[in-house]
Amino acid sequence: DRCAAVSSDPALRSFERPRSLQQWKGDKGESEQGCRMGTFSALTGSMGPGSYGHIPLAAQCGFCAMAKRSWETAPVKRLRGGSADPFFEGYDGLSRSKDFGNDGHIYQIEYAMQAVKRGLTVVAVKGDKCLAIAVERRPVAKLQIPESMRKIYQVDAHIVATAAGFAVDAAPIVDRARVEALTFRLNYEDCPSIEYIARYIADVMLQCALDNEKRPYGCSLLVTGLDLMTGSLVVKDPKPYPVPRMFVCDPSGTYKEWKAVAIGRNSDTVHEYLRTHYDDYRQQLEGKDIQTEERMLCEFALGAMTQVLNIQNGTNVELATMTAERGVRMLLDDEVQVMVDNLMQQNEEFRNHSSDLEATTRKTKQLEILNAEKHPHAD
Repeated sequence: DRCAAVSSDPALRSFERPRSLQQWKGDKGESEQGCRMGTFSALTGSMGPGSYGHIPLAAQCGFCAMAKRSWETAPVKRLRGGSADPFFEGYDGLSRSKDFGNDGHIYQIEYAMQAVKRGLTVVAVKGDKCLAIAVERRPVAKLQIPESMRKIYQVDAHIVATAAGFAVDAAPIVDRARVEALTFRLNYEDCPSIEYIARYIADVMLQCALDNEKRPYGCSLLVTGLDLMTGSLVVKDPKPYPVPRMFVCDPSGTYKEWKAVAIGRNSDTVHEYLRTHYDDYRQQLEGKDIQTEERMLCEFALGAMTQVLNIQNGTNVELATMTAERGVRMLLDDEVQVMVDNLMQQNEEFRNHSSDLEATTRKTKQLEILNAEKHPHAD
């Protein structure tokens, strides 16, 4: 036995495996690191010039066992929240990016939501038989073609999607949604519903939100389209014609249906405008034909955009409508310009009317004050 032969040699008995690490510390009077370095120096110093690389087996076993024990007993410093070092308080330096924080939040998903809030503003409203989408368009160079900067994507013949946030993250999601829509048609010989595509997009986002090797998508997708609803527990009175539906898919993997929605920067201000005026517009749309409803919805979407944008011409906004008769229709810049001019004229008339009403109210109050001074004892 080679180990027995080596360990029986008196010259190598000092390199036998130690019984414990404390014994080595007591014999040598060194620390853990000094003990390891001293042992390695003793091993290499005892060998001759021609025996480099031929360390006795017993010495190898003793050195490896001692190094392993030293590594197991060495303390590990953690850079986590609640550490003894106040510099790292609230910082999770060694944990994975998708772990929960001390306050129960997943910060990577919240950062992705902040990226959505810094994106271009998107407004969508739906009526009884039509829906309209308005998207903010960045200023383009003089020699650049504006149509090349489209933010509205057609997923299927009856489905349209638009995004707020990182456009590079939205493009691959839309491509996967198109493939899924074609696969659904091939398998079932029918068009997919709007909720089916929205659920698929939310699942794609959820996969990246749960994967530790990938970051969440930095965009939210607005999926709109027309569905022929059937009777169910949710839809008790379905319409005999296709109805518009809208879903918003967030980076967290959730999707929600809306009547009127805004995503992107200053979306809270636009939401307040939509919440205030949506019911009035729906009452005005009752009994209107499809062309009038389409025009009024576009003006309503543009009116919501003017709450956060200074729209001067039709190149600042991209408009699209969807109906069962015409399908998806992208409005030309000239058509958008006409609507912008009408909207500016209505706003000017409203301001003039408001100023006249304020002047009339002010004169009425002055007359009441004069009348009270002339007749102080009048009831």
